[in-house]
Amino acid sequence: MTTSASPAGGAGTAGARPARGRTPVPGWIYPLAALAFAAVAWDFAIRIFDIKPFILPTPLAVLDVIVSDFPRLLGNGWVTLQEVLAGFALSILFGVPLALLIASWPLAEKTIYPLLVGSLAVPKIAIAPLFIIWLGFGIAPKILMAFMISLFPIVIDTVTG
Repeated sequence: MTTSASPAGGAGTAGARPARGRTPVPGWIYPLAALAFAAVAWDFAIRIFDIKPFILPTPLAVLDVIVSDFPRLLGNGWVTLQEVLAGFALSILFGVPLALLIASWPLAEKTIYPLLVGSLAVPKIAIAPLFIIWLGFGIAPKILMAFMISLFPIVIDTVTG
C-alpha cells in the first residue's frame, strides 16, 4: 500500500510546494503592500475631501519632514527610548517581587490584586498632567508613566507564569 504524502509534510500543509510555474511570494511583500495601499488611500482621501495640510498632511509631506529632520528625530527618539527603558526597568524591579508576593501569599492576592485591577480603570492620560504638575517637565513624569503602563502586565504575566 502506497501513500501520496509529499516530502514537505502532506498536501495542504504550510510546507507544501507552490503550483508549477508559480514562484512563492516572500512574506515581507504583504505588509509592504498593505503599507503602500494605506499611503495611497491616505493621499486619495486628502485630495477627495480637500483636507488642509495643517490638519492632515500628505504622506509625501510627512516623509519629506522625516528625511529633513531626521537628526533631530533620532536625538529625540533616543531620549524617548531611555525614558521607556527606565520605566520598564522600574516596573520589572517592582513588579516581579510584587507578583511573587501575590503568587505565594493568599492574603496579598486578596488585598493587592484587586487594587491593581482597579488601577486599570483610571485612564493614564488623566494622570499624566498630575505627574507634570507634581514632578515638572523633566524626565521623571515620563519614566513614571512608562512604569505605570508596564507594571500591570509585568505583575499579571509573572503571577500567571
